[in-house]
Amino acid sequence: MTECTKNALCDLARTKFCELEKRWEDKYDALKESIEKSERILGIRLEEMNNFRKQIQDERIGFMTRRESILISIIISLMIVILGAFITSLLIR
Repeated sequence: MTECTKNALCDLARTKFCELEKRWEDKYDALKESIEKSERILGIRLEEMNNFRKQIQDERIGFMTRRESILISIIISLMIVILGAFITSLLIR
């Protein structure tokens, strides 16, 4: 081969290599950008989930427990029985 052909082939190879390197850098940059965007969105989503959990916990404070509801129903039942017995004793007199 002549010197001109060798230089032309080297220049072509160098050009193709630079183009390939540029494409890989573009792909890497796009991938990096999409990862950063996904991380931001995930952070926002997790923050919203934490806010939702906190809201649920705040609401649960006002709810009655099973034990409390059973105790209240027993007290109401006893009051009904006592009131019935009192009314019955008034009617019998």
